[in-house]
Amino acid sequence: MPPVEYVIIAAAGRGKRLGRGMPKCLVPVNGIPVINYLLFLVRDIPSVRLVIGYCEDDVIRHVRGIKRDVIFVRNPNFRHTTTLQSFFLAGRGLDSPVLCVDGDMIIEQNSFAAFLAQCGEKTLVGVSSEISEDPVYAYTEGQGESLSVTGFGRERPATYEWANMALIPPSWLAFEQTHFYEKLEHYLPLAAVPIRRVEIDTPPDLAAANALLQQDAAYCPHIGALQA
Repeated sequence: MPPVEYVIIAAAGRGKRLGRGMPKCLVPVNGIPVINYLLFLVRDIPSVRLVIGYCEDDVIRHVRGIKRDVIFVRNPNFRHTTTLQSFFLAGRGLDSPVLCVDGDMIIEQNSFAAFLAQCGEKTLVGVSSEISEDPVYAYTEGQGESLSVTGFGRERPATYEWANMALIPPSWLAFEQTHFYEKLEHYLPLAAVPIRRVEIDTPPDLAAANALLQQDAAYCPHIGALQA
């Protein structure tokens, strides 16, 4: 049985800072839309829920061509809500841990597998040493399997940043006008797993992601399957 039964991918926003006039999940990186990478990684998770809003018909049409059993959850107020609120909308009615993932990331395949391998009934937070242009740092203690997050912040640099991914009980989700990581602060410390991932939030982020995937074939060795 897969270690995770439910995954929610938040992909409702406009991606205004990126300035591409399309949802960030559809922006191509190395010629392939971001959402393709994520859907490949979660292909064995039984229930995949995708929160949509901006250009939702385009997202639905594209995703159905890849994975027809995705459950779409509409967030019609996406212009005025947070990622936490999107996760809440998709998590209603669930009664077991849910993996919440931002839809604007490309995650290195082996580190995602390592994260899943540590999933179970416990909560788990993803952190990354690949720092984005506008990071939320994750302050940690311990190392290896004893690594834990003790705080988040923007001003004091740290080894890791918050990787916009966490396995949590659905009861932690709330329709609150705050950031997801700020909600998690109520439950710290939390066990953490380092992952390799690039976030596609700004033009420099996109340029860095394109360069990385062109130079590091091992980052996404499944790229041939994504192009098929």
